[in-house]
Amino acid sequence: AAFIFASWACSHETQLMVLKGVGGTPTRKSVLDLPEVKAARNRPTSMPNALTFEAVYDKGIRSPNMVLGPKLPKANEYHEIVRVGTQQCISGELSAQEACESIGDELNAMHGV
Repeated sequence: AAFIFASWACSHETQLMVLKGVGGTPTRKSVLDLPEVKAARNRPTSMPNALTFEAVYDKGIRSPNMVLGPKLPKANEYHEIVRVGTQQCISGELSAQEACESIGDELNAMHGV
């Protein structure tokens, strides 16, 4: 259930709905690139939180102020290994012990340990 919720909460559709409804700040570029969201960055707007995007995305989240994302080599591979192992555990395909051991084995192999 947690994985399904996280997938839903991070989806393009949900991020747009939250921005329109309660003023969330989307993390998906596909939402930020929508013409209606770009237009909402200027007054008048039906998405007031979009008025903050210049300060947040155009200035605040820029080098040298901040670097988004993991600073780990092979970060995407790491997240995929953890995602698959977690899903196998949640679905009952593996026990928690088996999933943790599988994740550990795959991460060790990825790092040559």
